[in-house]
Amino acid sequence: MARRGRQLLLAAAGLLVLLTSSADFTVRATSPERAGDSTSQARALAVERDEAQALLEGLRQLGAPNYRGYYEHEIELAQAGRTDEVEDLISRWRSEAIALRATRDQLTSVSGGLADGLPKDVVDGASHLRQLREAGGGADLASPAIVDAQLYLALPGAQMLAGHDAVLGELNAATAALEKRLGARQRVGDELDQASRQLDALRRMGGADDGLGGRLDQARRSLAGAQTDDQLVAVSSATDRLLKDIQAARTKRQRELAAASAAAPAASCIDGAPAQLIMVHLATQQLVAYDNGCPWLQAPVTTGRAALPTDRGTFHILFKSPKYKMVSMWPKGSKFWYPDTYVYNAMKFVNDGTFIHSAEWQPASSYGAGSQNGPFASHGCVHVPSGTLQRLYNWAAIGTTVVVGD
Repeated sequence: MARRGRQLLLAAAGLLVLLTSSADFTVRATSPERAGDSTSQARALAVERDEAQALLEGLRQLGAPNYRGYYEHEIELAQAGRTDEVEDLISRWRSEAIALRATRDQLTSVSGGLADGLPKDVVDGASHLRQLREAGGGADLASPAIVDAQLYLALPGAQMLAGHDAVLGELNAATAALEKRLGARQRVGDELDQASRQLDALRRMGGADDGLGGRLDQARRSLAGAQTDDQLVAVSSATDRLLKDIQAARTKRQRELAAASAAAPAASCIDGAPAQLIMVHLATQQLVAYDNGCPWLQAPVTTGRAALPTDRGTFHILFKSPKYKMVSMWPKGSKFWYPDTYVYNAMKFVNDGTFIHSAEWQPASSYGAGSQNGPFASHGCVHVPSGTLQRLYNWAAIGTTVVVGD
């Protein structure tokens, strides 16, 4: 069908030529001079179009990434059929290029640089705000500013320049609010960790929980679910009350233990002492344990004999074991040799093998002043009566400071 139609068109064109007089045909025919002018005009128009197209590409680069005039200008260029029309487009586009370049330069200046044609400070600010939101800062503060930044970054350059300070101020305000909230969340988390440590210390001392553990768990759940400032304030208040109650329970337990001791601790509270401190007094053969600088447990002990004295100095608990086999470092036949012996609640505080431990073979009445010179004197270790030692073992953590002196 297409071939048949083409044949009909050719036939119609031939008929038209036949019907036209030779004079008319001569008038309508293009002279060689006119043909040359037409060719020159076509070439000139092509050159102008190439220049216009190159200028249009430059406009797209200057206005990136949100330049909206490119396709409209493409249509204008396609519709321009004369050189003067194309020259008019070139003139207008050059002016537009100057304006776009000026806008880009100003936007670069106020934003500290561009990232893929967009203001770097706004791009970075929105990214940082997303990170704060994901870190638990809360969508109520972050999302509106993030959405506004996204809308802003889709605007043409001139509108971005005009709205730059406003959107950046909104991002900065939201960031400050979220950082403050996250700081508060971190402080509450730290306080809950502190409460957990103090509660563990109370339990090691044999103190009653009285629901403190349940309150701690509830506070952690509340913190995890807190999304607003008011919710964080409520969790913080509950945590403050919990800390005070745990400390009161520890103080009460310290007094109970002190009252249950054979004698009240001779020493008073020590300012600046480590949180957990054990002092072994060689002259009196007494051990005193200090919790947060205040004595809570005292016991008579037996330390090393004159030939194998207990090391003096400041040490730390390096190892703990509820049951430990002591193996003699002296050969059989030596006056210091002893058979393999199991001891309990052993706490090593000197790397040479010096422990605080039980001594089931030693009578309770043999502990205390002068016992380092008696038949149950140790090979350098510190013997503690079993009942008191159990409480000490439960309380003392790895790293507890041990001071041995006269």
